[in-house]
Amino acid sequence: MPPEFEDPLLAEFIRDSAERIARVGNRKLIADVPKHFRPVAESVARQCAGIWSLELYDGDGFKVSTALQVITIGRGFANQCRRVAEMLTSSSNPELKAIFRKLAANSPAALMSAFAHYFVAHEFVHVEQGLGSDQYQDSDHYMSVVTEADHVADVAGLAIAANAAIPELEALDQRQCILLLVAIHIASMHSFQTAAALDLHAFRRLLSWYLHFARLTKAHECPDLGALGFVRPWVVALPRLIADLDREITCESIAARAANPYLASSDMVIAYHHEDGLFRIHRAALTDPRRVERLATAVVNAQFDDVRAELEELLVNNPALVPRRERRYLGVEWAAGGVVDSLERLADQSAAGATDASLSLLVEEAADEFARFRSTIIIGGHSSKDIETLLDYGDASLAQLRANLDGGVEGASVPAIGAARRRVISAVDQVVLRVLSPN
Repeated sequence: MPPEFEDPLLAEFIRDSAERIARVGNRKLIADVPKHFRPVAESVARQCAGIWSLELYDGDGFKVSTALQVITIGRGFANQCRRVAEMLTSSSNPELKAIFRKLAANSPAALMSAFAHYFVAHEFVHVEQGLGSDQYQDSDHYMSVVTEADHVADVAGLAIAANAAIPELEALDQRQCILLLVAIHIASMHSFQTAAALDLHAFRRLLSWYLHFARLTKAHECPDLGALGFVRPWVVALPRLIADLDREITCESIAARAANPYLASSDMVIAYHHEDGLFRIHRAALTDPRRVERLATAVVNAQFDDVRAELEELLVNNPALVPRRERRYLGVEWAAGGVVDSLERLADQSAAGATDASLSLLVEEAADEFARFRSTIIIGGHSSKDIETLLDYGDASLAQLRANLDGGVEGASVPAIGAARRRVISAVDQVVLRVLSPN
């Protein structure tokens, strides 16, 4: 066995490199990718044309030379290959486990082949962006520009690799192929991390892609990478923990800030282009005050499954985040999430023994959210006799709870809040179901 093949994962990564580069640069692929990415696929095909080779050298990192048409990769890149494989094959995520069961004994080779195809596609997108490895000189001084360009290369690279007919992935359907590539993208970003620390831009980029992976695994259909929600980058912020001045994010900095948080009312703020084209900002208060700290720490520590778990509450309470191809009623879904969030805070404070006066204020917040939900239903033209009955039922439940607390009914707090919470959430769920499936 030649010495360059001593590491089995690196050997799988560089195997058939010329064929893989040609596959990524195949001009037939231009018509297969989502329409938005066709100019990018044309650019990649232009860069891939010719006779490319891949060479190893004693060192770390990699370089793409378009002049000599060679990709040089350090033998130390075996560390990246190993970290990607370890992170994903050890995951308890049911989607990934199902994927690896399908790939069976061939999973290491398939995983490295997918990694290699995505790596090539991503790096060739960067060439005409001006971020090729031989152009990347002073970019640390304009990271806002690099961040935007990186997102384009991220999504376009995924779209190209997902449509490249990677032979080792033929057992997977298109949805599974995309999920695996997104997971590889996350793991590959972590693979270059040398310590339990991330610069602010890397942290935000990772958090955004973790959210995308969570959204995609929550959906039941194949994602449309050409949808506006992918084409344009999301902004995901943790305003109580991390601000623009925090240039390096570590477990220690997260713990210190959690003990003395920034003066922000939201645990998480998300902004993105919805399917209707509008760029909306959404603020989320998580029911567990420690959740956002655990989430940030898990990102820094590259704890793939832990990040996914901490994002679950956000997706459950805000179903508009989960992509669906059928018609969406995003305002209704977000308004419903606001009601659920407020009722969860109320339940938590009740269980913690808060005073009736404090609970009354939280009931008013829940009532305000429910009124906003009712207005969204009416303004959107979704009202019907059944829906009005459900909305009145929710209003009555909140009104009775308010009366009990204001009247100082002894022992009313915990049992009354629990019962009211269940009634109101039931009403909200039934209304949303009637709006989304009117027939």
